[in-house]
Amino acid sequence: MMPPEAAVACVAAADNGGERGGQTANSEGQKCSVPFKLPIVWRYADFWSMLEENDLRLVREADDGGNGLILKVEATWFRGLYEAIKLVPRSNFMEDDPQCTEADFVQKYEAILDLPESPHLCLASGIFQDDDNYYINMEWVRGTDADCGRLGEREAKRIAMGALSGLKVLHDHGMTHADVSLRNIMTSGDRVMLVDFDTVLTPQSSRPTRIIGTAKYLAPECYECLDYSEASDIWAMGVCIYRMLTGRYPFDLRDDGIMTEGKWKALTRGVRFRRTDGVSDAAKDLIRSLLAFNKHDRIASVEAALDHPWFTSPDSPPPHAPPSPAAVSHRPPSPTASDSSSDSSSGSSSSSDSHTSSSHTDIPAAAAAAANHTALRTIGTMGAALGHRGGWCEETDRGHPDRDRGPDR
Repeated sequence: MMPPEAAVACVAAADNGGERGGQTANSEGQKCSVPFKLPIVWRYADFWSMLEENDLRLVREADDGGNGLILKVEATWFRGLYEAIKLVPRSNFMEDDPQCTEADFVQKYEAILDLPESPHLCLASGIFQDDDNYYINMEWVRGTDADCGRLGEREAKRIAMGALSGLKVLHDHGMTHADVSLRNIMTSGDRVMLVDFDTVLTPQSSRPTRIIGTAKYLAPECYECLDYSEASDIWAMGVCIYRMLTGRYPFDLRDDGIMTEGKWKALTRGVRFRRTDGVSDAAKDLIRSLLAFNKHDRIASVEAALDHPWFTSPDSPPPHAPPSPAAVSHRPPSPTASDSSSDSSSGSSSSSDSHTSSSHTDIPAAAAAAANHTALRTIGTMGAALGHRGGWCEETDRGHPDRDRGPDR
């Protein structure tokens, strides 16, 4: 194991611009691991080299979506410590009309790496590449997406509050998600999180040149002039809430993103409800405010939406918060045999990427939520001391990786 003084020298070397290959050199020229995240792309010879140098092994392919493969990987030094790798072919950026440029793709994920930790975002913890692919290192999460049929108002509130809380983190840092949909909202026990950040737009991103996102959730201005903003994310949340409460979409838009005159008129008329929907007046008022045709007439921000009476009424569920550190056990739970049954990778996948399954867990929801913070940081520090990377993310625990550290070498 590296002595403490060597580790300190290694960090200093990294701060001064260490080698991009994934290692830095201390004052004695010794190659050493960097126990924290660096906002650069680590380069490898190929996929297998990337796994080997990060002390990972491939478990299986978890999903195959429009933007790339989601792979489940496990730490070679500790059984049951899982992460997800999203494989994005670099050939995607060489198509005639790519979703974004390669430079924009790298820039957006470097910005995502710098976001503060939130239980309402499934965040990346590293970005790697070889000659053929990019590899996004993410937490592994078991759960299911929120597109699961009609829900009662209390459960719909819980999911909407979690998604809006994740959206607030993005908006506070000048980012637009651009593909908010029920397929990109995951629930895992008490936790609700936004996933799929391939479409995220930052202040430095190039303007989209074509429709991006899920057509049925797009705001009118996205169709009219490719205007993606916080306002279009707020519209998409209105579609999510309407669908959760009624079991259908507010507007019968085409899946291929083609807008017809009749469907455009339906958007201008505004959202309608059926008497048989049984939706409360407060919920209707919120949805109408979120789905205003003119973006300047919508609720102005995520904070304003969360302050709406539908969320602040006494019967609303409390916002998710991790338990106090005293309630957290710092001992890693024993790996279980549940891996062979059903699990799900949430990460930066397209709207069709989410791999869903039953949400069976052997660990209480409170313990799972707690692992997002204190326990993960403690165990992640233990991993750094051992010369390895990653945070505790036992499959039934659904925790964040330790995002204060990056690829160790």
